[in-house]
Amino acid sequence: PVEGIGSKTHQKRKDFRLVLIGDSPVEGIGNKHHNHALGGQTAQAFANLVCSRGEFDRVRYWSYGRSGLTARGIEEEMVPFLYRVVDDVRYYSPISRTGGHATDGMDNDSSSEQPAIHAIILLCGVNNVLDPLSTTASFHSEVRSLLKSIR
Repeated sequence: PVEGIGSKTHQKRKDFRLVLIGDSPVEGIGNKHHNHALGGQTAQAFANLVCSRGEFDRVRYWSYGRSGLTARGIEEEMVPFLYRVVDDVRYYSPISRTGGHATDGMDNDSSSEQPAIHAIILLCGVNNVLDPLSTTASFHSEVRSLLKSIR
């Protein structure tokens, strides 16, 4: 759903917040417009699901990717953007504040039960496979570290 002329401006919007992090597909390589890329298409699919159920009014999404990143590179270069989104949502919205103290942004708020981010989509692995020095064990280690960094 799109907010436009004639919409109820005083009605609080209930946003589903989605963040994608990863490598070239998340960056949108090969697409003229981001709405045709993985981020835009994924956000539209989430909107079709959660908005049609009446759970949310719209989907807001952030997509952070760069071509060539391995799992370690995603952790080092893209995860900081994830936490910047969490900080922005926490700062500009009361949804993740409890008793005047900000939470880490990904926990549920006791009053609204709304997390700062509802879903995180992580895409990685292709560049690890293409790296001749990468092993299954090193990939496993990088992914484990990456997952721990976004918890």
